[in-house]
Amino acid sequence: MRSQTALFGFAAAAALGCSEPTAPASFTGTFVFADARLPVHLFTNEFGAWFATADTIRLSSDGQGVETGSRYMVPAGGAPQNPVAVRGTFSFHVVNGKAEVTFPCPLNANCIRGPHWIVMRTPGGIHVTYPNSIAPPQDLVELRGVP
Repeated sequence: MRSQTALFGFAAAAALGCSEPTAPASFTGTFVFADARLPVHLFTNEFGAWFATADTIRLSSDGQGVETGSRYMVPAGGAPQNPVAVRGTFSFHVVNGKAEVTFPCPLNANCIRGPHWIVMRTPGGIHVTYPNSIAPPQDLVELRGVP
């Protein structure tokens, strides 16, 4: 009887653990820049300043995601370049209530090991930090009802 009680307790704890914000489903959604003043300054380095004119992040319950958007650069001492479309797929897993996002490394590339983003849920969306980058944190709002 004691082992059945322990087994039931373990099963209940495991079931509760799956419903806690440690599963990818707790991050599922479509998110866009919270700052409606576009373009959004992403960062500046020795080559110039980088801006985004659009950005959408989709997180799926299977731990996969995609980022789509538009970016342009203003070279140091130069004129703004034409915007380019960006699209990147990634995977994520949840650790201590935060989603750790890692982008795949192309063959024969020398990539920085992930996580590349740390995503935290906020009441209205997500807060994204970039641990391997000089880019400042970004807040994105959730588009409810958008797959």
